[in-house]
Amino acid sequence: MTRSSSVFHMSLNRPRLVAGVGSEAFGLIVVMGVMAMNLRSLPIALSIPPMFLFLRWVYRKDAVLLKAFLGYLKQADLYDPWVRAPVAAQRPPGFGRGLFC
Repeated sequence: MTRSSSVFHMSLNRPRLVAGVGSEAFGLIVVMGVMAMNLRSLPIALSIPPMFLFLRWVYRKDAVLLKAFLGYLKQADLYDPWVRAPVAAQRPPGFGRGLFC
């Protein structure tokens, strides 16, 4: 597989990460931390470091994976995360542009 070239520097194409994770994931970790402190919940507090390490591993593998997943959640059946070949399907007779109602 050949690498695609770009006129932009590679650092301009990479997403911004906060402590190795994206801003959405970092916000989730912060909210969980605040919730753990307010509720004085030890299980929630103990779940934060493994969740952070898992998210950092995910972002190291593919930094835009979570963004693609969140786009899929918003658009549901309309979003297709991979490129597909266009389907050359013809319209049935009597349906199409240029026809009167």
